[in-house]
Amino acid sequence: MKAWSRAVLLSGLMTSVTALAGTEFNLDKEHVPGELIVKFRDSKSVAALSVIRETGASVKTQFRSRGAQVLKFPGSKSKDALFAAAKKLAANSAVEYVEANTIIRVNRVPNDAEFTKQYGMNNTGHTG
Repeated sequence: MKAWSRAVLLSGLMTSVTALAGTEFNLDKEHVPGELIVKFRDSKSVAALSVIRETGASVKTQFRSRGAQVLKFPGSKSKDALFAAAKKLAANSAVEYVEANTIIRVNRVPNDAEFTKQYGMNNTGHTG
């Protein structure tokens, strides 16, 4: 195998590895830059607070029903920096799971006859 073909092969393999790494934490999907959703095994424990402090993150939102938190990582706007933070969190035994703060978009209007009366769901400003 010629040297240039090995370089192309290695380059392709590295691209594939990077692409697969993003799927691990849903970072391949549209997400809020610099934010991860993290569920600690015990969100009130000293270990959880320590992990947050160690990563330099701050708690943006807490989901009481799920026990998960949205952590904001200042300066981690790039996907690679966020992937490194997610990987570090996932390796910690105090963490149950880590995922990107994925953006979900609705592309259809429901067939609910009362939908137009739901101001917060269909606010186009047409009724004042």
